[in-house]
Amino acid sequence: MIVKKYQVFKSIFLFAFSIISSLSLFVTCLTIDDDLAKPELIFYSDGEFVYEKEAGSKTIELKSNKDWSVTKGADADWISISPKSGLKGTTKLTVNADSNDGEARECTFKITASSIDKTITISQKAVDASELYYTTIEEIRTMYAEHGQEKWIIAQPLHLKGHVISDRIGGNRPSQRDGYIQDNARNGLAFRVTQSTNLFEMGDELIINLEGSTLLNYGGVLQLNFSDKTVKVEAHGVYITPEKHTIKEILNGSFDGTLVKIEDVQFETYKDLCYYETGLATIHTLVSCNDANILVKTTKYANFKDKFLPAGKGNIIGIMSMNNGTWHLMPRNLDDVKEMSNDESTRCTPNVVPVTETKISIADFRSSISEGDTYTKEIYLEGEVILNSYKANVPDHIVYIADNTAGITLSFSDKENILINVPIGAKVKAHIKNTKSKVLNGQLQIGYNNSLATQDVDIVEKISSTPLHPKVTTIDKILAGKYESDLVKIENVQFKNTGAKYADSTYIINEVKKKIQVTTSREADFANEFVKEGMGTLVAVVTVNKLPQMLIRSIDDLSDMTNNRFVDSFIAIEKNAIVYPEKGGNETINITANVNWIASSDKSWLTINPKNGSSNGAITALANENQAEERKATITITDGTITKSIIITQKAKVTVSNKATDLFFSEYIEGSSNNKYLEIYNGTGITVDLSDYKIELYVNGNTTVKSTEILTGTLGNSKVAIFKHSKAAIYDGEATISSAINYNGNDAIALVKISTDTYVDIIGTIGHDPGKKGWIDPSNEDLTTMDKTLVRKPSIYGGVSVNPKNAFPTLGKEWISFPIDTVDFLGSHTMN
Repeated sequence: MIVKKYQVFKSIFLFAFSIISSLSLFVTCLTIDDDLAKPELIFYSDGEFVYEKEAGSKTIELKSNKDWSVTKGADADWISISPKSGLKGTTKLTVNADSNDGEARECTFKITASSIDKTITISQKAVDASELYYTTIEEIRTMYAEHGQEKWIIAQPLHLKGHVISDRIGGNRPSQRDGYIQDNARNGLAFRVTQSTNLFEMGDELIINLEGSTLLNYGGVLQLNFSDKTVKVEAHGVYITPEKHTIKEILNGSFDGTLVKIEDVQFETYKDLCYYETGLATIHTLVSCNDANILVKTTKYANFKDKFLPAGKGNIIGIMSMNNGTWHLMPRNLDDVKEMSNDESTRCTPNVVPVTETKISIADFRSSISEGDTYTKEIYLEGEVILNSYKANVPDHIVYIADNTAGITLSFSDKENILINVPIGAKVKAHIKNTKSKVLNGQLQIGYNNSLATQDVDIVEKISSTPLHPKVTTIDKILAGKYESDLVKIENVQFKNTGAKYADSTYIINEVKKKIQVTTSREADFANEFVKEGMGTLVAVVTVNKLPQMLIRSIDDLSDMTNNRFVDSFIAIEKNAIVYPEKGGNETINITANVNWIASSDKSWLTINPKNGSSNGAITALANENQAEERKATITITDGTITKSIIITQKAKVTVSNKATDLFFSEYIEGSSNNKYLEIYNGTGITVDLSDYKIELYVNGNTTVKSTEILTGTLGNSKVAIFKHSKAAIYDGEATISSAINYNGNDAIALVKISTDTYVDIIGTIGHDPGKKGWIDPSNEDLTTMDKTLVRKPSIYGGVSVNPKNAFPTLGKEWISFPIDTVDFLGSHTMN
């Protein structure tokens, strides 16, 4: 895959009227001492503060009711400001910039008047007249989607500029390390610092060096992880104004990590309720007067958590967060709800509309309930059945379900129907309104007091098409209470005592003899079988009976426990494999042992320090920069008898190729009547066997294929293959008639590689119907998939390999639009 160099959009401080609240004064016989007046600082500029590369001068008109002074930032040695201080009144400041004979640059200065200060950002073009550019959050999200992995370490030298919109003091964040940032394009992103606490304040303008940072999907939220050592705080007090949106607009839009304001809303239930009640967070439903609702989330860290919910209607501000498919609004502080009335008489009466349930993740559901509560909201859980009584290892009324966030235990009143209505391995939807919760011996159960029946469960899929993968964890983390009712996998463990039976409720241990109980009912089908004698991986469900325990579902979950058992001497390492970027770097590997050991590397480009140790310790592996192809090495840690190996991979030096990564769509024609053509281009440098490819047509937002065309023959390098509708009549060149070319502008088309079952290109989004007007580029209404000819730009070297979440995100970046029925470009394609 070609690594694209993402240039970023200009981020420039735009001046507008910065007006501090003024006092309304009435004429009286009294005078007011100026020293008691509220500080006021207003300034005006004649536009953007961007200087050409030559020396220049710009003017600011400043008005203040207090004496003021100017302080330059440490990076502002190339500007001069006159005057540097002044008395109250109106003054003109002159800002002079030196000529620039280097790279584009940026600096700040601050104007302070009493307790008020304003920060001004200045930028100057480089000697080649180029300007400072920063990666946008939209580009970061696109890069992450194209990368196609849950966790991505950014290797490019990119920089992001944005403003902190979360309130550290308000504390309403999932973790004290977390925050939210929003850029000038009004796109937002969650972030987490690697340090123990995030110290950035609301209004801080940050410049983040993204190289080495990590992007990952954390519970459905895209999160940027970085060290605060890679951040420059450019300015303070640069506050973002929230955009006004209705709940319906938010539910249909893309606002993850952005600051919004919603008007004319009220809490659905509020009497005697605080923002936070119990658990990690509390969820309340916010209802609009226009028949829509959204969830409001308050964490246990919020400093306003014990305040009562407002009783009346009004406006609310908060950060939107998309968590496992569900929108949450997170107020930052009490100022965000100051426009909500406490007068119950202001409440509106929403029109009666059909009740629709909202899906909630199991983690959010767990955090929103209290023991003994009857759950009254129109909410449902969707998850996979990971354990029931089919092997008789749990009581016949108990079922465990889990999604990617957490697991939960359900107790049913009609136990005789469970195996049919809630079968193991099925994806199910559990309607939990009017259910009660109960904690028994430390384990939370839903359905207490016969409040849940199997008729409250719908089977979405008999066998889940996206099976739940066990969470890889350790005995220590389970004993620490990190999991409950979750499906987990523990590697490198063995049963403590061989010759024991499962019904003996034996223990598993790891190499350092840490143990956890594996509990098996004496009625279980495998209760009287002997435990596995070997060492390996155990898959089980975490349960709690005062202490965490493990429940195995069947002997098949232990099929990997076939390796030789631990010996009295042991060496354990925390990592079995390490991947370095091309630039190299350091990795620390912790070692747990009860012997003396020696560590070595089999490649000179990878050095180890220290090379030996006794018992527990750590080594640092240093990889040099790679100037060639991907390479591998092995670290060996041994005492002469026990040997542990770590496989090291270092990525190849990134080079830009002028070859395409695979076939891709080079032209798309959605013309009048049945004049529809699709062109595929081969720029790989070699002849390609077309029988390994197929075209799939998805209509009207469906995820099921409508028509498939399996290609035949071969396609030479720099050649195209054209496919057309059977009644297309505006192109005289060679083209293959295909039933898959029966699309409209709102249908998705995919080019699929059969041998790997992967997408190599996609037009539109599979599963998204953009409506009768087709997909439209938001910045150019003329660039659309309806009644147009689209030609791929020559700078594009590959297709879309990951189905987008919605819309057609590459339309404006990769395609050129021509009028309806244009066929001048069919038959050939140019790639730079």
